[in-house]
Amino acid sequence: MATEHILNSGSDTIRILHDGSELVIGEGDDRVVQSFDDEDDAPTHLDSVLKRFRRDGWQLPIVKSRRSTARGTDCTPLPCVTSTSPAATASWP
Repeated sequence: MATEHILNSGSDTIRILHDGSELVIGEGDDRVVQSFDDEDDAPTHLDSVLKRFRRDGWQLPIVKSRRSTARGTDCTPLPCVTSTSPAATASWP
């Protein structure tokens, strides 16, 4: 199951999607897809990316678990399950 992180800074929004060994930052033509050989490296890098955005003033209001994958040519948003539990953001510093 993929995890979607929606970050806000003023009126700007950026989406970061973590799915197994892939990390997708942004959407559409501007998105950056990073693939890692070791599936454990993706969440470690995700934590680093989230910390960097937070230092730059971005806020993480919600984390969504998706039943879809990040693979494919389009990361069109699909129905999500929104988690408001503290455990969902436990890795957020």
